Amino acid sequence: VGLSSCSNEKPTPISSIRALVQNPCKDPAAEVARKKMMEHYELYLAGSESLRDFPYIATVALISALERREDSEILPILKDLAAAGADVLAAEESAGLNAMHGAALAGARNTMIWLEQHGLSRECRDNLGRTPSMRAAMGGRLDVLKSLTSSPDELMVQDGMGQGLHIYAAQGGSLPCLKYLEEQGLDIIAPSTKNAGNPIIAAAYSGSIPCVEFLLAKGADLNATFEDGVNAFHYAAWGGQSEMLSYLLSKGFNIHTLDKNGCNALHHAAFGGHVPVMKTLCEAGIDINHRDNSSMTPLFIAAMQGHFAAVEFLLSQGADKTARDATGQTAADYARMRGHADIYHLLTQ
Repeated sequence: VGLSSCSNEKPTPISSIRALVQNPCKDPAAEVARKKMMEHYELYLAGSESLRDFPYIATVALISALERREDSEILPILKDLAAAGADVLAAEESAGLNAMHGAALAGARNTMIWLEQHGLSRECRDNLGRTPSMRAAMGGRLDVLKSLTSSPDELMVQDGMGQGLHIYAAQGGSLPCLKYLEEQGLDIIAPSTKNAGNPIIAAAYSGSIPCVEFLLAKGADLNATFEDGVNAFHYAAWGGQSEMLSYLLSKGFNIHTLDKNGCNALHHAAFGGHVPVMKTLCEAGIDINHRDNSSMTPLFIAAMQGHFAAVEFLLSQGADKTARDATGQTAADYARMRGHADIYHLLTQ
C-alpha cells in the first residue's frame, strides 16, 4: 500500500471521503474536524494541495469514531486515502491525534490491526500523552481496552497530566470499563498524580449517575476539588448535565458552591451555553447575579462566549445587564469586543 506517495496526475475524487466530508456530523467535535477536512479536500480536488500535505487526514477515523461508524466503514476509507497517496499514519496538527486514536475510540479493531501492520504503534501518544487505550476507555470500548492492556505497564499508563485509564473511563461514563480496570487491580478512585483529573469529577462531567454511584461505593470523595476549587457540581454544569446536577443536589451539594475564582455553577453552565442546565440551576435557587472575583456575573460569561440563547434566558430570569465588572465593562461591552453583534444589540436595546 502506498501510504505516503504523491502524484502529479489530476486529483481523483475519493467517493468515501466525499461522502464523509459532505455529510454534517451530530457530534460538535466531529463537525469541527469535518469542516476542516472538507476545506483541505476541496484544495486537493483543485490541485493546490496534495493529500500528503493534508493536515487533517488522520482525523478520518476520529470523525468516524465520534459518529460511531462501524469498523467495516472506517477501514475502507483509510485504504482509499492510502491508495490516493495520503499519509494515513500521520497525526493531525492541533492535538497530535492519529488514526489509531480514532480507531480505538470507535472500537474498530480490524482498522487498528491494519494500522499496526503498516507501522503505527498501538502505544502511540498524542500531544497530551494520550494513548489509544485511553481513547478506548473513554469510548466505552471494553474489548479494545482489554486488547490494549495485556501487561501491567499498559494498565498503569498515564497521560502527560498524570491521568490514568480509570479517569478516561469515568469521563466517558463507561461503567463496564471502570469495573474491568478495578478487577485488574487499578485504584479507580485515585486522582491524577498531577491533580489534573479526578474520576468522580470526570464521571459527573459525563453525566453518568451509575459511574458516580459505583465510585462512591468504592470510597470516592464526592466533594473532591481541583486546585482551582472546581468540583463535581461545577463540572456537571460545564458539561451540560442537568440530570446529574439534580442528582448531586439530592446528595446534599450546596448549590452556591464556588471555585477559587469565585465562580458558581451558573458561570460554568454559561460558559458552555447550556440553557437546560441554567434553567435547572435557576429553578433550584442559584444566584443569577453572583459576581466572581473579577465582578463578572454569568451574563458576562455567556455574552463573551457568544451564546445568544443563554444570554436571552439569563435576561428573562432577571440578570442585570447594567452590571459592570472590576474594569468598568458591561456584558454588552464584552459582546462588542468579541464581535457578537447580535448579543450586543440584545443587551443594549
